[in-house]
Amino acid sequence: MIFGFAFVEFIGGIITNSLALL
Repeated sequence: MIFGFAFVEFIGGIITNSLALL
């Protein structure tokens, strides 16, 4: 469960950074 949560946070961070770059 902890790993899954960390994975979601990681993906969310990438998406946020991508939007910031746009």
